[in-house]
Amino acid sequence: MKQRLPILSLPEQTDSRVKKATKIIEQQKIALVEKNLSFEEAIKSLKQGKIQGVIAGATWPSSKTFSLALKEIGVKKGRWASTVFLMKLKNKTYFFADCALNIEPNEEQLAQIAINTAEFVKQIGFTPKIAMLSYSTKGSSNHSSAIKIRN
Repeated sequence: MKQRLPILSLPEQTDSRVKKATKIIEQQKIALVEKNLSFEEAIKSLKQGKIQGVIAGATWPSSKTFSLALKEIGVKKGRWASTVFLMKLKNKTYFFADCALNIEPNEEQLAQIAINTAEFVKQIGFTPKIAMLSYSTKGSSNHSSAIKIRN
């Protein structure tokens, strides 16, 4: 059975970087791209299940992007909202969990962010491999930020 491509919206089509990204996404058949939605329309389409993702934030503040998305879509009870960055190299694809939303998450939030990312990665057809990265190697630091990664 052939896997159906997700539909993404990249609403900032006036930005040359977004146009370039759109072209790459379409050429490499990563996803189908909906180019004619405003950000607000894209978020509503995502909420309604018409599209599977919105890539935004190139031309306006992340805070605007997140606040509208959280207001319109919300977060499941008992869950923690987080972000995912995807980096596709020649033969590898990497996913970076929450480099943009949560400042100094606690241990429970870090675990939820890892779970959110793994679930997203599975949804788009990849097998997740999780690594919690820290500046401390093999317990070289006893700073609270390193300890919560170890835990």
